[in-house]
Amino acid sequence: MIIKYSDGPGNNFKHAIRISAKTEWVGIDSEYRLLAMLYAIIGLEWDLLLQELIVNDNKAYDILVVKDSKGRIAKFYFDISSFFGRW
Repeated sequence: MIIKYSDGPGNNFKHAIRISAKTEWVGIDSEYRLLAMLYAIIGLEWDLLLQELIVNDNKAYDILVVKDSKGRIAKFYFDISSFFGRW
């Protein structure tokens, strides 16, 4: 199965990372895989602090707040409109 990500930085609604997936299971798994890959590249572990579903401008977004192993907190916006509600 091919998952497509946009190249947005994911730092707000306007620049959310768009994930194209066929189902919620695949899409949500893809969010976590992307974060794991990003943090692995810089050699840090991370923990999820919060996952929140927000509807903004008629689009569904997952907002994930993570804390890295150096104590820094980051927020990532994912546009999940392509798969939200599809099981």
